[in-house]
Amino acid sequence: MPCNCPTSNWCPWCRWSNPTESPSRPQARQRTGTPRLIVGDQGPDLKKGINGFQSWYPRTAYVPDVAHYGATLLEHAWNDQPRWHEFLAELQNASSKLRQTKSAYLLAPRQRSKARFMNVRAQLRFARRVLKLLEREAPHAKAVEYYGWLKDHREDLAVWEREHGLVQTTIDLLRVEGLHADTLPQLEQAWGNIGERDSTVRIAEQLRDYVRCHRRSWSRASASSSGSNVTKAVTA
Repeated sequence: MPCNCPTSNWCPWCRWSNPTESPSRPQARQRTGTPRLIVGDQGPDLKKGINGFQSWYPRTAYVPDVAHYGATLLEHAWNDQPRWHEFLAELQNASSKLRQTKSAYLLAPRQRSKARFMNVRAQLRFARRVLKLLEREAPHAKAVEYYGWLKDHREDLAVWEREHGLVQTTIDLLRVEGLHADTLPQLEQAWGNIGERDSTVRIAEQLRDYVRCHRRSWSRASASSSGSNVTKAVTA
């Protein structure tokens, strides 16, 4: 979507999907400065525009947004798990029974239709809280009625929380510290023991790969004196 930039139909912050040559581009660069680093969500339209921008300004680095990258890892890991889909279906079933009743305070957070795995923390946190109600010495009666099935997902929930924790810890650390030579040791320390489950080990290794692959681009952009901006591009 075009922005309201006065530099006509192209600037570094708008129209990423249409990186055509424009006489307004030099004016836009002068007005905003050349970005040192572009962070994008890997949408195909954005990648096309970013590649075009880098062909004009090769000193501008590109790094995929770690939050979108992490959400994609969770999606690929969990979408093939029948237990995950069973868990979501049970939550939806319970919500349909609870809605517009006196027990509606037990409604699970609604799953978003877009960016689902970027917001999955809400479902995991809700499930953990309900599980605590079920495991009381005197279990919550309504929780037992509508969510008694959740006790069968206790081990699954622990795994999902651990894997989501790996992603969230990585996001939190990189947003504060950025990517640099010591990022991997810091991550390993922050993660702690990740266990031996195949899916968990695979997610951790893919996060390590992200750091190894992109820390040089990030460091090069941070050390550059040719620009002063970090631009974030996200698919609408």
